[in-house]
Amino acid sequence: DYSHPRVRQWRYGVGVTGYYLIEPADPQPPSAPVVVFVHGYTIANPRNYAGWITHLVRKGNTVIYPVYQGGYAARREDFAGNALKGAVDAYLQLHEPNHVPPDGGHLVVIGHSLGASIGAFITAEAANAGLPPVAALLLANPGDAEAEESQVLSRVDFAGIASETLMLAVAGDADVLPTVDVAMMIFDETPQVPLANKV
Repeated sequence: DYSHPRVRQWRYGVGVTGYYLIEPADPQPPSAPVVVFVHGYTIANPRNYAGWITHLVRKGNTVIYPVYQGGYAARREDFAGNALKGAVDAYLQLHEPNHVPPDGGHLVVIGHSLGASIGAFITAEAANAGLPPVAALLLANPGDAEAEESQVLSRVDFAGIASETLMLAVAGDADVLPTVDVAMMIFDETPQVPLANKV
């Protein structure tokens, strides 16, 4: 039941604050909901999530894919800020000609592994950054940096996550990383989100 047989992809920006835009095509819709897709550690090219992203876009969503890191030597303490800047710049770019304008109502944020913690950061900072509110946050095998000085969750103002946000955490039982612990930490730090809104 895909409504768009083709997707279009652009790469904008340079280095760690760059981003990809992946938009539905044939036909190009007059507007589209926006998903911010935050990749895991060192997975800066969206081709690594091609099946997932293509599914989202052919369903009629636009995907913003912040790069946020430039390789293993990138400063880990900058990852969250880089991703937020990439998301903001990308959202503005969607208002330019030849792009599918955002529907303007809200965002959905998907984060995988380290990207889940960064996704929580983006969700908490969306209003301050001029982004629409985040209606839903998906934490896929959520992780965080091992070194304390580069941990993302320590920088998240969890009070900035709205009580109406829908939150879903998925943790694989064979994952070698403590993804369940990270998921539960995020849930524990968001008491304003009722249990009816998070699983």
